[in-house]
Amino acid sequence: MHHSQQETVDGNSKQFIAPDLQSVEIPRGLADHTTEVLRLRLGSLAFFLLCALGLALLLSINLGSAHFWIHRIGAPLAFMIVLATWRVLRVRKKWSSIGLHRCEFALFAAAVLAGLAVPLCLVPHAANQLRSLAVIHTNFAAWSVLILTYGIFIPNTAKRAAMILIPMACLPLFVNLWLRTHSVSVAEALRYPESWLTAPLPFVSAFASVMASHAVTKLRRDVFAARQLGQYFLKKKIASGGMGDIYEAEHTLLKRRCALKMIRADRLASSRAASQFEREVKAAAELTHWNTIDIFDYGFTEDGRFYYVMALLQGTNLEELVQQFGAIEPGRAIHFLSQACDALEEAHRRGLIHRDLKPANLFVGQRGGVWDHLTILDFGLVKGDIPSADEDADTDHVVGTPLYMAPEQITAGEMVDARADIYALGAVGYFLASGKSPFASTNLMQTIMAHMHEKVRPLPELIPEVPRDFADIIQRCLQKEASERFQDVGELRAALANCELTVDWNPALAQEWWRQAGWD
Repeated sequence: MHHSQQETVDGNSKQFIAPDLQSVEIPRGLADHTTEVLRLRLGSLAFFLLCALGLALLLSINLGSAHFWIHRIGAPLAFMIVLATWRVLRVRKKWSSIGLHRCEFALFAAAVLAGLAVPLCLVPHAANQLRSLAVIHTNFAAWSVLILTYGIFIPNTAKRAAMILIPMACLPLFVNLWLRTHSVSVAEALRYPESWLTAPLPFVSAFASVMASHAVTKLRRDVFAARQLGQYFLKKKIASGGMGDIYEAEHTLLKRRCALKMIRADRLASSRAASQFEREVKAAAELTHWNTIDIFDYGFTEDGRFYYVMALLQGTNLEELVQQFGAIEPGRAIHFLSQACDALEEAHRRGLIHRDLKPANLFVGQRGGVWDHLTILDFGLVKGDIPSADEDADTDHVVGTPLYMAPEQITAGEMVDARADIYALGAVGYFLASGKSPFASTNLMQTIMAHMHEKVRPLPELIPEVPRDFADIIQRCLQKEASERFQDVGELRAALANCELTVDWNPALAQEWWRQAGWD
């Protein structure tokens, strides 16, 4: 899981991993709010259509028509449908979304019926080319107004709006073609290019309405999310993990960009998952080291989901760094591992074990003007020396990432201490130097069993040029027995500091590397 904006380097450009916020599941509260908005909008729309159909009804009666069912049945029927719908919407306050969509269908079915009736009533009076052109252009314009009215009044998704409005935009074309068979003057007028000047209007209106529906729906989701999360405005989703989704956010008053992590909706059913998520932020909030992610705030949404707010970092994680650029030089790997040791020393001193150290949870980039700065993310799998009274009974179940998991994390019942994090750091160092994890298999069980029983292939066999002192440190970190590893991160950091290649990497080289990678 990533707690920050992922800006990965691709040649000389920056690639932002930014899935659109539209992928966020619509919360129940937003759905209820949408239903109420739809009810109010349909009531207003019904009143508007009543006025318009009243005028159309008077027009059809005064003009008369050879089409008996049109001016005696069609227009009055449309008027009565709208009147009944408007009355029901005013009297009944509680509606389901299905019921409201039925009312929506009734209103626009009546509008379509009137849209067909009025042009047909005008046909007998189109005695010359000028009047025929007026009928043709009025037909296109009236349908355009109807389409825009739908887009403005009805809260909708872009997909649903398109499914309704595109067929509606085609109707005036068919109406004019049908009118051509019932009026010689209309048929004559349709032969001239100027009679088709307004033909694109319904399609332009449909496109504008669909785009407006998309923009309004996204805006309503953002505003609703901001209301749910107090003073934080969600801008876009930037990452997703097993426990939660990460969003780029902004404090509405301070205008400070930040990252907000929210528990996934599909994990709400698990009380243990919610408890674990809360432990993550509380444990991380206690840590103040420069190389640990900063926690600004946390709380609960209106529907009970837990979230917390943290620093929005610039850079990428070590997994993506190696995937894009390959194995890194030992001097730089030592620089990263030493920073991790610094941060873990504070956590271990407080009795907190990370238990999920891996390249994806080690974020590197620029912070405070310092390049190649490392930040440890995701203390969600921390383990305290003394479990709290409200923890589940299965606190010591297997947690972590198999590719970097210490053997004692796999064996149920054994105490896991700081030396499990040292094993994971050794696995991370192995990955940085070789581009491969110590035990890689497509079979999960094989990977787990390898950590427990197989000897790690020494780094020099994979990378002959790896310095012996660095390879020995990694090998010692990866010992099966915790007693044979470094006993604390201070001891590991001291060993790393004594490596000959420690001086091979410095801030100037780091800044130059990021500059060449396109991160000015």
